[in-house]
Amino acid sequence: MDGVLVDFTKGACSFHGVRNPYTKNSPNKSRYEIWEYFLLTFEEFFQGMDEEFWAGLPKTDEADDIVDMLDDHVGLHNVCALSHAVNSPGIHEGKVRWMNKHYPDIPVLISSASANHDAPPKHFLAAKNRLLIDDHQDNVLRFVEHGGCGVTVPRPWNDYHHKEDEGIEHIKAGLASFLSETEVDMSSM
Repeated sequence: MDGVLVDFTKGACSFHGVRNPYTKNSPNKSRYEIWEYFLLTFEEFFQGMDEEFWAGLPKTDEADDIVDMLDDHVGLHNVCALSHAVNSPGIHEGKVRWMNKHYPDIPVLISSASANHDAPPKHFLAAKNRLLIDDHQDNVLRFVEHGGCGVTVPRPWNDYHHKEDEGIEHIKAGLASFLSETEVDMSSM
């Protein structure tokens, strides 16, 4: 969800009253840990981000295009949003509310973080006929290593930052590659 459909970065910057560290010409590329740019600990960064914060985050610029593309090519009945939840009160409820508001036809699976902030890995769901579209490059790499297909959404914090202006085209190409390689008839699912 976050970084693909949800513009968490914009919401977090607004919440903390700071400028986005990932501006177009910024040297802050390929670093996922946004809280470090704010000179905050992980705990300090997420403190106070309650259910209303998570439910009220804006969409990414590509969110509707991504959902429309998935609906056109595989049907929303074959789509599920995956999200990691840090240990923050109200995060689960807020993320579910966000999905129900913006994309009520798409179910959401939210993994809860362990005490050391680790989430159950998305690659647990990897299979030959499954595609992960994610902004966190490591999630995509592990998903592919475990037999799934993956597309990394170009964002300033991953190695595809140079393709940010081509984001939706990059995702379309990844989806087309997945559909050409998979033997699953999506219409019957």
